[in-house]
Parts: sequence; C-alpha cells; structure tokens
Amino acid sequence: MNWEIAYTNSFDGDVASGKDYKTPDDLKRAGLSVISARVPGSFECELVRLGIEQDYALSSNIKNIAKYKDTHVWYFAEFNSYDFSSLHFDRINGEAVVYINGETVLKTNCFLNEYEISDAIKEGKNSVVVHILPTGKKRFKAAGGCTANTKGIDGDVIVRRKRKCEIKNAYVRTVSIDRNEDVAKVRFTAETDVRSDCKREFPHLHYRALIKDDNRVYQTEGDVFGDKIDCSVEVPHPKLWWPRNYGRACLYDASITIFDSGKQLDVFDTKTGIRTVELNVTGKGSNDYEFTVNGNRVFLSGACTGPSELLKNENDERIEDTVAAASEMNCNVLKYSGCYAPESFYDACDKNGILVIQNIPGADPSFVENQDNVKGLTEEVSFFASKIRNHPSVAAFSYNSEESRICDGIFRSAVSDICGSIPFIGDNSADNVEFPENIDPDQLLERFGSFYTSAFGTASMPSSESLDKMSGEDQCWPLTDEEGNLKETVLCHLSESCRSGNAGADIVAGPVANLFNTEGCLKTTLLQMSQIAQAERIKQYIELYRSKSGKAGGVIAFNLIDGHPLISGSVIDYYLTKKIACGYIKRTLAPLCLMITGGENGLSLKAVNDLPYGDQVTYLIKDLSAGATLITTGISDIFAFSTSELCDVTLTPGHFYQIVWTTRAGRTYTNHYFFSSETNDFDAYVDALAKAGYTELSKE
Repeated sequence: MNWEIAYTNSFDGDVASGKDYKTPDDLKRAGLSVISARVPGSFECELVRLGIEQDYALSSNIKNIAKYKDTHVWYFAEFNSYDFSSLHFDRINGEAVVYINGETVLKTNCFLNEYEISDAIKEGKNSVVVHILPTGKKRFKAAGGCTANTKGIDGDVIVRRKRKCEIKNAYVRTVSIDRNEDVAKVRFTAETDVRSDCKREFPHLHYRALIKDDNRVYQTEGDVFGDKIDCSVEVPHPKLWWPRNYGRACLYDASITIFDSGKQLDVFDTKTGIRTVELNVTGKGSNDYEFTVNGNRVFLSGACTGPSELLKNENDERIEDTVAAASEMNCNVLKYSGCYAPESFYDACDKNGILVIQNIPGADPSFVENQDNVKGLTEEVSFFASKIRNHPSVAAFSYNSEESRICDGIFRSAVSDICGSIPFIGDNSADNVEFPENIDPDQLLERFGSFYTSAFGTASMPSSESLDKMSGEDQCWPLTDEEGNLKETVLCHLSESCRSGNAGADIVAGPVANLFNTEGCLKTTLLQMSQIAQAERIKQYIELYRSKSGKAGGVIAFNLIDGHPLISGSVIDYYLTKKIACGYIKRTLAPLCLMITGGENGLSLKAVNDLPYGDQVTYLIKDLSAGATLITTGISDIFAFSTSELCDVTLTPGHFYQIVWTTRAGRTYTNHYFFSSETNDFDAYVDALAKAGYTELSKE
C-alpha cells in the first residue's frame, strides 16, 4: 500500500467546525499539506525524513515535536481486496477514526491493540483514511528517561483474506517437570475459527500437536470438539530452558495443525522452552519475594530497559545487539517499561536466557480513575499478554507499588485467564535517591523489599564522541555558562529524572566531586570521571543486595540503553557506545562472586554464590595502588545459594584493590574494590585499572 499523509492544525476553519475528510479525494480537494508516508512510522519522523524538520536527535530539536500537538493527521491509501478480506492494523498510535470507502468503521482510543476491519470493504478497489486526532487521549512512549508523544501507525497494515478455517489463541506452555522421572508435560490449547460460509464443509476437524528438537519429535492427535483444542504431550529427558548462568536456554519447535480428511487447513508454529517459573513470597512487604525456575531458586539480576529508539521503529539488529550486551554483562533479567516491546525483543531474550518482567505502561491511579480507560487498558493488557505468553522468557508483569491495589483489582484476573500462573509484581523506585556510602544492606531491604526492581538514579555523561554527536562538536563544552549553570545544549539532553531538581548539575558536582578533584579537568577526563562515579555506584548497590542473597531475591539496579541521545543513568548510550559501568557490572554479576563489603568488624571479603551447586575457590587480594602487594590469600569451600564471610580485611583509603579467584574447574574471575578517601588521585585510579587488566578506560 502506498501511504500519504495530509495534515493541518486544529484552527483550520473546516476542521475547527467539526468537518472531517473521509476519502482520499476529500483530502486532496481540501488543499491540505500532503506528504508521502511510510508505514509503520510516525508523522513527526516523516517530517524529518523529508527535510521539513531537523533531526530530533540533535540539540534541542526534540522540542519541535510540541509544535504539532494541535495538528490533525490523516493517513490515507488505496488497496485491492477479494471476498472475505479484511484490513489488519497491528497498532495505531493515538485516538483515531478509520474510514473505509467513506464509511466510519472504527474509532480507536489511545490503547495499543490490533484491529481487524472487514466492514465496508468491497471486492476490487478500496480506500482507507485514518484520522489521528490531536485532542484525543495520549499515551507517552518512554525510553531511557525520555518521553515523546507522536502520532502515527506504529505497526504493519496488511490486507488479509480469511482462510476457510483458522487457528486462534494458541498457547503452548509447560505444565510440570518431574525431575525424578525425568519427564515434562507440555500443554497445547487453541481455538478453531471456521469461516461463515464453510460451517457445513468442515463438520469434523482433526488436530496434531507437536514438539520437537533437532533429534526428537513428540506429538499427539485428536478430534476438535466444538472449537476447542486442549491436549498435552509428554517429553522424556527434556532439555530445559534456564536463565543465563544457570544452564542452557534450550528451545523447542512447537506446532498445532488442523486437518479435514487429511488435508491441512492451518498451522500455528512457535518456539517454546520447557520451563516453569514460580513466585515465592518471602516476607510481608509488597516486594518481598523471589523466583524459582524449574524448581530452583534463582537470584535475578539485571537492568531496566525500554524502546531503544524513542521516535523510530526499532530494527531487529539493534534490539538483538542490546539484548546481547545485557547477556554479556551477566544479566539474567530485563524489566521492559515505556510500552510493549517488538516481538524480536522477546525472541532475543528467549535465545539468550534472559527473563523478562513486562511493565504495564500507563497503569497509574489518575489514568485508571476513568472507567473507559480501565476498559481500554484491560483490553490492551489482555491483548499483549496473549501475544507474548508463548515466550519462555516472559516471567512476570509489573506495575508501580503505589498502584498495586488498583492494578491488582483490574488486571490480575484478566491476565490470569490468558497466561495462567504468570505473576504480577509490584515496582519500587529510588530515582535520584542518594544513600550514604556506608549504608547497611539491611536498610535497603527494609526500605525496598527483597527484590529491588527499579534502577537507582545514578547518571553519567556519555563519551566525548557521543556528546559531540548530540549537539555538534564542542557545543556542549564547557558544560556550564559563566554563571555556573548548565548550558541549554546540555540541558536539552538531560533525562527527565536528571532534569528534576538539581540532579542535572549533580552529574558533575555531585558523584564526581565525591571521588575526584574536577578543577581544571579536560573534557575527556571529566567525562571519564563521571562514568567512573556511575560505575562505582551501580557496583556498590548490586553488591549490597547480592551480599544479602540469603534474604534478597533479586536486584534490577540500572538502566540499560538510551532510546534518545541523553545524559542519563543508562550504561549504553543512544549510539550503542558502552559506558565504563558495563565492565564493572559484568564482573560483579558473576554468579559466584567475591566482593568486599561491610562486616561485623569493619570490611570483610565475602563469597556470594547464587548457583544451585557448591564450589571451591582459591582466592587472593592485591593492592594495585602499592605495587600489587599481596594482602591475603586463601582456599574456601562455597555452598550452593550462600553468602560466606571468608575473612576480615584491613585496607588503606584511596587505594584500589583487585580480588582474584579460581574455581575448582580452573576458571579465573576478578573483581575490584576502591576504598574511597576524601582526596582520590584520578591518575592513580586509571593506572590501577590498567594493572588489573581492565580495558574499559585508558588514560588520555
């Protein structure tokens, strides 16, 4: 379909008087501005593509989107149709009215649902007009601390001819895993939809449900009763799907096929993983819980993420690179917020063994006070739950803790009907909360519960190259004007959490100044200091939670990637450049990790093992600020799912220490501990990083 866009503002005389344009001819006669369009896409991005607006990723151009908040937008096209055809919309962004051949066939709200339109479609040539209203309800799309409000058709639009008989609402899930008998039971459910003119043609349908890997096939067959398929297949010696670091993320091919007299009518194919996920309550608070996968306790550690492209449709390669980066950092969970992810995101998490906690966008008290919003949001949640439920990576849905009562009552039953036992969990947040350096881990657990699920507000500057891409070379440097205020070219790229209060200025004046003397710093040096401050802070929070892994169930401690050029708390910037924190996180998220934290008598070396089996480690601590002086060595047996205090340590303020340990299998891992003082030497810190073999940063 060749799409075009017509647009005008709300003050246009005809539009202001309530007139609408229902056909492409109406729009062309009206004398409105008309441009070519791509679907999927957004009106605002088409303006950039055609040179009408400048790239929103540069400087303060994103503010120009606000110019179009009162703009009426009409997408229009022509298409050919055959009998029993429908027009399928994957997603429309905004409140809209859809016309087919001049007839009103659909009024959408701000919710992200699929739409199947068959009314008013005739054989042969047809026209479609989608009028997206400026005054309708809006849903913000958020990514990496930035939000935008755009209008467009976000998903594919296809003309589809309905088959004589189709499979609908197919669901493949693991019912049970018997570890003693080494067998798993996989359940298949689906519905059949026979076209109205074919009811008598297919009085007796037959189905086959199948699951297979590269070497083995297991299946069952039977007759369809009514329009329902419900059967189970036993898989002996199953290859289980595990989160990262707990085993391989094994995937099977699964399918449901329907036949009539041996002739195939339709088939549903999907990838599935044999696994069970359960949520176990560990305390009285809303965030006191832990997850078990395949019967084993799993400490979930990972990041918050969202759309990696705020204003554009994400491409699969960028999504796969983002998930691969999380996997490389030893993450085994991602919490997705801001909207629902493309299918390729869940596919990538399936392959990489990363569990997904899907946040419900827009589930806030003020929004759900309106009953129309409740109905729309419930339908949206139900739709996306059915769309993503076949992915083994999808572990839970979440919402903000303060909204738990409202969301529990509205959504839990709807999702339970669709997804069975996939749990709802509360969210907690510490955005822009600054904790003292010596905070006790028990204080964190008392405040936020045993599972921390919202990134700590620890922002940093991007690299020098990325900063120049945002606003043009050296437009952001120096960061402040003569009066000491952040310049506009910097302010326009602050994430929303950084923009609140004085957090933006504190990117430099706060965390960095707590570590190093910034006076007279060169640009590259100050940016590196900022990233080190972020990296040390994230590392500290992760280790605080992990050091209490007997009580804690998980920690999601940082934002993964920016969906727009930002100065933010993400550890990967919009240009896919990794910040220094990525290497620190990878080391501190090793499933068996040695770390230095507060002990009963000061500092102590602890071994945290989140794995279901024990090990033996040989360890040592070196003072890299004093010529790699050996501080202590030892050998220790480490139990499964344990936190062990190995020894007390006495360290020197301002020194950089490296911890090295080797497992029984001969694998060697490292971590570090920086004992901060009031006057830390940046050059000495960089030298110690190099001596440790860490390549995240090199001295300029």
